[in-house]
Amino acid sequence: KRIALKLHSRNQSIPLTTAEILKICDMSIYTLRRARRRWNKTGNVAKAKAIGRGRPRSLNDADVRSLLSLCRQQPVRFLDEYGQLLEKYRYNSVSLSVIHRAFIRAGISVKRIRKLASERSPEKIAEFIYHAAEYSPLQFVSIDEMSKDDRTYSRLFGR
Repeated sequence: KRIALKLHSRNQSIPLTTAEILKICDMSIYTLRRARRRWNKTGNVAKAKAIGRGRPRSLNDADVRSLLSLCRQQPVRFLDEYGQLLEKYRYNSVSLSVIHRAFIRAGISVKRIRKLASERSPEKIAEFIYHAAEYSPLQFVSIDEMSKDDRTYSRLFGR
């Protein structure tokens, strides 16, 4: 379009008709007029990019910064725990996929915990509590987890 405008407004020592310019540039007269109008108005032949294209994001910049600071403080949380903290502190209830995509956009990988996080469902937790309620408290064995840290297998992949 810019070349067509230059050809149209160049030195007329070698005159080109509008039809020849349109044939050279393979465009219609309406496209040339629209490009000339836009060039005179804005100084550019291209359309301005749309500002708000698509669906607005569920998390604004402040929510994402809050989520990332929560991740830096304690990176061994599940995605649903991040969701609960966002709801508690930012009053924004979002799905796990929104949180996951926010982490991906920020360059944080949550690939290692994906399998365990997908297996962690409220229905399975409720079913476990239902079956555990059949036993008396004396039948349970407590395990001390104080020796676990970020280097052990279950913390690294279980988070």
